[in-house]
Amino acid sequence: ETITLRAPVASQLGTTAGLLVVYVEPATAAFEAGLQPGDVIRSINGEAVSRRPFLSSTIQPATYTFEVMRNKQKRTVTVKSPAKKKQ
Repeated sequence: ETITLRAPVASQLGTTAGLLVVYVEPATAAFEAGLQPGDVIRSINGEAVSRRPFLSSTIQPATYTFEVMRNKQKRTVTVKSPAKKKQ
């Protein structure tokens, strides 16, 4: 779960824009990859994110690379796409 950051709050977190992670559901790929509440998502697969919805493509890659700010330091978190169930 994320919320859009406004400039004053973003600057306090060491960034200019992004989505603040407020909750990560346990037993999800994002949780397993290490995404944490308090992280600020700045980009996904190289595309800047500043508001929701941020995944507009209908093509889903096997992994997503998140550039996040955590404790005013840039980190990269790689999240595997959930496996699609065969129908």
